[in-house]
Amino acid sequence: MPPLAPLAPPPAMAAETRPAPRRAQAGFSLIELLVVVAVLSAVAWVALGAVEGDTNAIRDSATRARLQEIRRAIVGRADLALNGGPMVSGYVADVGRLPQCLEALQSQSADCDGDGDADAPAWSNVGNMFSHGWRGPYLVANGDDGAFFDAFGNEGGAADDYGWEVDATAATFDVVSRGRGRGLDADDGLNDDIAMTQIVEADHLVDIAPVVIRSADIDNSAGAVDIIRCIGVMSPDPADPHSVAVAIVTAAPLVVSAGDVGAFSVAVPGGLTLPIGRRTAFLFHAVNDGAVTGDDDLDEVNDSNCTVTPSPGRSETEVFADVAAEWTPFLVTPRVTLSSITIALD
Repeated sequence: MPPLAPLAPPPAMAAETRPAPRRAQAGFSLIELLVVVAVLSAVAWVALGAVEGDTNAIRDSATRARLQEIRRAIVGRADLALNGGPMVSGYVADVGRLPQCLEALQSQSADCDGDGDADAPAWSNVGNMFSHGWRGPYLVANGDDGAFFDAFGNEGGAADDYGWEVDATAATFDVVSRGRGRGLDADDGLNDDIAMTQIVEADHLVDIAPVVIRSADIDNSAGAVDIIRCIGVMSPDPADPHSVAVAIVTAAPLVVSAGDVGAFSVAVPGGLTLPIGRRTAFLFHAVNDGAVTGDDDLDEVNDSNCTVTPSPGRSETEVFADVAAEWTPFLVTPRVTLSSITIALD
């Protein structure tokens, strides 16, 4: 048997593959990280401050706009024209006096003075010749239950004037928002109180005298007899808005003799002050001295001093409306002199 050949040496093992050694990478030190965090925080703080500043400036502008809405709701915009005449509207034009709280602009049942009675009457007509009363709401609510807040979140209930500060009298009306800081001091002006331009007497009360009340052209050539007429003006009573005040502006006889053709006029004496809005001038006369009635034989009209004595259960205003022979509405506009009123005579 032939001898065995020697075993061949094993093949060389492939060289073991190993990853190349990594070079050391430099890292951030703790101080560097702290510096970066501080810089980013400062940038974020500045950005947030700018956004907050813009937001508060927008709220400031919105609050000022809402103050103007409140003013328009009370005395309207006499600087604007409507149907060729000044646009007199708002609470005073309807009710005849300033509201005593903001809730009065939103609810007819508002009781600002807490006496248990609504401050304003419901809208009503007097003999189809004069209308008055509450017909709001006069503001578009931006909260629940008719609430009207400022833009800074200074909210409150109706009893708190919805977060505004209100100072109301018979002559003036002020509204203030406490702003962003609710009255705190600051340098940017956004913490300051924001006030509405004060409503003063000249904005809602007008002295209409001296004024000339003129008749339209009349023709008495057919032989009309002398007549006695009284001139009065109907307006809400500022002392009691639930009542209609009748001011007798003259008790002098207006004589229209037989054969007169044309117009006559009478100058109204001074001292008649009316709230802005649509008011009514009227003429009436008694056919017999001392006692003519409207709808009831117990109503008395005295043509010597232009007074009426209503029967039980009736008001003077109702009697005046019954006996008024002619009337005409006229507009009382703030800061505008009323020079004449024309009443057509039959």
